[in-house]
Amino acid sequence: WYEDGDFGMGSCLSKYKNGGVSFEIGGDIVVGMGDNFLRFDGNEAQWKVVDKFPGKARKGAVAFVMEDKAYVGLGYSVEGKDKVYYSDFWVYDGKTHSWEIEPLSFSFPGKPRGHAVAFTLGSFAYVGTGEYDGYSLKDFYKFDPDANGGKGGWEDISFSGDARYGAVAFVVNNAAYV
Repeated sequence: WYEDGDFGMGSCLSKYKNGGVSFEIGGDIVVGMGDNFLRFDGNEAQWKVVDKFPGKARKGAVAFVMEDKAYVGLGYSVEGKDKVYYSDFWVYDGKTHSWEIEPLSFSFPGKPRGHAVAFTLGSFAYVGTGEYDGYSLKDFYKFDPDANGGKGGWEDISFSGDARYGAVAFVVNNAAYV
């Protein structure tokens, strides 16, 4: 291990010290906490500020990447003693390094949740499990970006594993592991 540039997230860490989200797109790494996002420019080897996340600041969000678009959504915020869960997804354009102003025109079909898991396999993305109001979830959904005339759409799929939250997923040789 070695240090490779100053992270520069100090201003948002007072409230969002955990539950961040990250993704790789176009050779860059994008990391977000709350509504603050930074991009590590792989060509210049330095961190750059990304426009503020247009949705509500949150913890426990997920992200998946399809071609030059990253989809960031779900998660929760803490308001007083209550958790407020989200089911929205927002789109980050890897070519312009900016957020699309409007969220996807449809919401995630499952319960809003935090600490779900997401991955891309082939031409589809998969999102599932997570936590809602203290309960672990096991439902899973497939996202097809070409459904609904190119606007994208979700399909409920089966998941044979147990309910869980905070899971990790990875893809090797066209197989996903959760």
